[in-house]
Amino acid sequence: MVPTMLDTNREHLVWPGVPAGSRAVKPLFIKNGSDTDTMQLTLAIQDSPHFKFEAFPKPSSSLEVAMPPRSERNVNVVFEPTSCSSYRGTVVIRTGGGGGQLERRDVAMIPLSGYGGASDVQIYVNAREAGRPCLSLNAAGPGGTRLATFSIANIGQRAAYIKLLAFTDLSCERPLPAHQASLHPSEFILRPSDSRQVSVVTPPVSDVQDVGAVLVLSGDETLRQELRRRPPGAPPSPHTPDNLRSVNFQAPYDGESQDNQAGSSLEASIDKMEDIFYSNMKKTKLPLKYLPRPPAQAPQLPPPQPKPHEMSTPYSRPSVELQQARTQLPAAPTRPLDQLQQLQRQTTPLELTKRSASPLSAVPVPVARPGGPPTDTGWWPRPPGQQQLISERGQAKLRISTNHLMFARTPLGTPRSLSIQLTNLSQEVIKWNIFGYSMPYLITGVNQMVKCGYDVFKMRPKEDSVRPGETLTLQVTFSPPYPGQLTQLFQLLCKPAKEAPGQPMVVYTLPVQVSGRGSILDEGEDESDLITAPLHVSQDYLFFRHWSICHKLEITNKMRDELPVEYRVSGPFKVVAGPNESTLMDLTEGHMMAPSQRYVQMYVYFCPEQAGAFSGQLKLWLKSSGWRHLVRLEGTCQDVDHMLQIPPPTG
Repeated sequence: MVPTMLDTNREHLVWPGVPAGSRAVKPLFIKNGSDTDTMQLTLAIQDSPHFKFEAFPKPSSSLEVAMPPRSERNVNVVFEPTSCSSYRGTVVIRTGGGGGQLERRDVAMIPLSGYGGASDVQIYVNAREAGRPCLSLNAAGPGGTRLATFSIANIGQRAAYIKLLAFTDLSCERPLPAHQASLHPSEFILRPSDSRQVSVVTPPVSDVQDVGAVLVLSGDETLRQELRRRPPGAPPSPHTPDNLRSVNFQAPYDGESQDNQAGSSLEASIDKMEDIFYSNMKKTKLPLKYLPRPPAQAPQLPPPQPKPHEMSTPYSRPSVELQQARTQLPAAPTRPLDQLQQLQRQTTPLELTKRSASPLSAVPVPVARPGGPPTDTGWWPRPPGQQQLISERGQAKLRISTNHLMFARTPLGTPRSLSIQLTNLSQEVIKWNIFGYSMPYLITGVNQMVKCGYDVFKMRPKEDSVRPGETLTLQVTFSPPYPGQLTQLFQLLCKPAKEAPGQPMVVYTLPVQVSGRGSILDEGEDESDLITAPLHVSQDYLFFRHWSICHKLEITNKMRDELPVEYRVSGPFKVVAGPNESTLMDLTEGHMMAPSQRYVQMYVYFCPEQAGAFSGQLKLWLKSSGWRHLVRLEGTCQDVDHMLQIPPPTG
C-alpha cells in the first residue's frame, strides 16, 4: 500500500454567532507531503447545505484540488446560516493518483459546526472624562455611600451573558475587595431587545480620586452553556486569562433558561469550546471615579450703562432694571439624595465591540435605547446612508439596504464585518456586479485625503444574479491598516439577465460608499494605557494539533514611532516574522520592526522531530522599555502524523 502523504489540520471548524443571512469564512489547511508525486484531491461537504467551499463564480459543496509535491494551501469554507439555529456538517477529503494508480478513498474527515445569530451588547454610561467614558460616583446613597449607575442593552439576535467585576486598577489585574465596591446585579442574562440597569455602590468618598475600574464581560449565552460541559471542579483551562481564573462562568445566572440551548450544541471538544468561549468574550473597562461638581455660581451681570448725559458714581443707586434682575437670580441648585432617575436621563452610550472573528449583526433588532443614539455615529461628517431604490419609468427594479455603510470604531488587526442586502423587486432575473470606483482613502482633514494601497474594504461576493423577489446578502469586511477615518466609493452595476432582442441594453448604476474608523486602542483603553502597553499581541496561548501546522499572531504597534520587537522561541517551534509563510526559515530568535500605528503578522510553526506532546514559549519584549509578552505554546504529534514524514520504503 502506498502511504498517504496528505497533511491537514484535522481539527473541528466552529463558527460561533454568525448573523442570520450573513456569511463567515474559515480556512482549512491542506498539504502534500510527497517529494515527487502530485496529489489529486476531491473535497466534499456532507450533511448540510449551509457549509460550502469558497469558489469562483459561486460557493460550491465540492472542490477538485491538484497539489504539486511539497505544496500547501488554505481552502476557505463558508458558513451561511439562514436562521438562529445550529448547523453541523462534515468535510470529506478523498485522494487518488492520476491514471487510476491509487484507489480513491477517504483520508480525512473534518467536522463542521456553527450557529446563526449573535448577541450585540451595548453599554450606556453616565459620564465622560477627557472624552473617555467612565462611571461617576456623584450620586449619594444611604449612610453616605456613593452610587454610580449605567445601563446595558442587548440589540442582537441571541441571548447574552453579562458578568461584572471590580478592580483596583485600570488594567483590571487586581480585584477590588467586596467591602470597597459592590455591583448589583453582578451576573445575569440579557434576552434580545432587553436592557438592564446596574448600580455600583462604594463607601463614602470625600476627595476627587480614582476608585478603580469595572470590567464588563459579555458574550453569547450559547457559548456559556457549552462551557458547562467542562467537569465540575476541574482546574482552570490554559485558555483562561490570568485575571479571570477565579471567575465561575458555569454557575446559574439570573434570568437564564434552558430553552433552545440543548439544540444549539456544537459538539466540539471541551478544549476547543473553552478556546472559543474566551476568544469571543467581549471586554470593556470603565474607570470608576468620584468627580464632585464645583458649586454653582450666580451669573455675573454687566454693570448698567449710564444714560446719556448722566454721570455714574460708586454711590449712585442701582437702576430699577438691575434691582429686578437681582431679585430674579436663580438659586444654586441643591443635589437631592436620590438621583438615579436623573443619571439615567443623562447617560451617554458606549458601543461594546467584539475582538474575535465572529461578525456583527447585519440587521440589528430595534430596541428602546436607554440614553439616545450611540456616540460613534457622530464621527463622520455625513449622516449614515439610507435605503435606496433603482427604478425605471416609475417601476422599482432593485432595492439596496443602504448607500453608505458605516463601521464603528475598529481596533487595528481586528477585522469587522457588516452586510448590505440587495432585493430584486422586478419580475425578471437581474445580474449585478460591484467594484471599487476609487481607492481607499484616509481622511486627514477638511477636504484632505491620502490614498491607502491596501484592501481596506472587501466585498463578497462581487457579482451574482438575483431572482425575482430574492434578497441577496453582500458581506463587507473592514480591516483598518491605519488609525483614523477611512472611506471608499464602490459602483453597483445592474442589468437584466436576458437582453430583449432589438432593444438597447439597459444598465442601472448606483454609487455605494463604505466608511469606517480605525483605532489603535482596544475597548476600554485610553491613552494612559499606552505607557505600559505600547504593543498588543492577538494571542497568549497557541495549541498545535499536528506536525507542520501554523498559527498566526498579529502584533499591533499603538505608538507613533517604529518599535524593534525582540523575540525568542523555545521547544520544537519555529518563527517566520514577516508576511511570507511559504518558506519556513529556521528562526528561533531575532527581531522585527513593528511599524508606527500598524499591525504586523508573525507565523509560528510546530516542527517536532518525533511523535509526542511538546511545550514551549514565545517571548516578545522591547529593549527600550519594560514591555514583555509571553505566548505559551503546546502541541501534540501522533504516530500517524510522524509516519507522514517518513518516505515510503524502496523495494
